[in-house]
Amino acid sequence: MKRKFIRIELGCDYEVRFTYWSHGICRFIKTTKCGYNFLNLETSKCVFNRHLYPSKYDNHKSGDWFCVNNDMNINKINKK
Repeated sequence: MKRKFIRIELGCDYEVRFTYWSHGICRFIKTTKCGYNFLNLETSKCVFNRHLYPSKYDNHKSGDWFCVNNDMNINKINKK
């Protein structure tokens, strides 16, 4: 499974899509001490069964970089 690194900001809204389905508009939240997830704003349920964890690679150690599946498209929604 191929992966990519993406910068995701806590508390911001994103459009979360896979190549095979869309989760719509989701907010990135911290669910546990170390784990993160996307909260679907329409259903109030977390998108993933497991959590996302910040990258520990030297190039992406700032805490807002996450390693996600290549099939996943995460686009930040700009609020005006």
